[in-house]
Amino acid sequence: MKRELEKHLKQQVDNLEFERAKETHELLNVLDRITDKEKVLTRDFGHRDAIHFVTRDQFCAIQISFLRNGAVAGRSSKVLELVGEESELVESFLMAFYTDPNHLRPKELLVPEQLDAKLLASALGIKVRVPQKGEKKSIARAHS
Repeated sequence: MKRELEKHLKQQVDNLEFERAKETHELLNVLDRITDKEKVLTRDFGHRDAIHFVTRDQFCAIQISFLRNGAVAGRSSKVLELVGEESELVESFLMAFYTDPNHLRPKELLVPEQLDAKLLASALGIKVRVPQKGEKKSIARAHS
């Protein structure tokens, strides 16, 4: 994903699209900040995923952190062109991601408050929560 953004940035600079290049550069900085975070250990050993997304200009960067056995086991990131509402784009992406047979569904999905947790829970058949306090909120915040 980072290489894809760097390629966009170079093209934008080459085309003298400096405003777009600035937005892409900011998106790269956000991505670096997200991926530089240390592993977060939890007291339980549940399988949950934490969702984070950020929108700049016409792009939406989505990151899924896979928490397995109390630690971050990996991440998946995707940058999409923003078409329509931000929350609808992210919800559609998550539904497609988790209905793909190559992706394991966690027992619990932690999502930001902008997303429709009930819709995602119904569509995916898993617990979907918007963390309000405690350890789960700390986990979600650590990956934002």
